[in-house]
Formats: sequence, C-alpha cells, structure tokens
Amino acid sequence: MTPTYTTNDWRGLPHYECDQCVFDTLDEAEMVQHIRDNHNPPQPKPVIEPKTTEVFAEVVKEEQENA
Repeated sequence: MTPTYTTNDWRGLPHYECDQCVFDTLDEAEMVQHIRDNHNPPQPKPVIEPKTTEVFAEVVKEEQENA
C-alpha cells in the first residue's frame, strides 16, 4: 500500500496533509518527498545467485584436480 496524502484548500492555496502523520505543507513536491523519505519501506536488496553452470564447472574442475 502506497502512503497517501489529502489535498485541502487553505486561503485559496492547495494544502497537503500526510495521511500517515501530522506533516503538512503548501508544496506538493515537498509532500511527495516527505512520503518517499519517511513512509516508504526500503526496497529489498536483490539476491544474486551464481549460475548453475558456473557452480557445476567449478565442481568438475575440483574433481579433476583431485583425481
């Protein structure tokens, strides 16, 4: 679920209120940055697995060296 914000009118100006906390601002870009910095969970680090053929080649090489 992406955190959201509410837009209201304040003396003729758009007023942005964070739905997750008490932060508010008159600048939409600042609101988007606030949500990005404070409410989005960090992205998981990608898991890099070795290719099966590379692992197999290493096993074969070790077996040949030990034979």
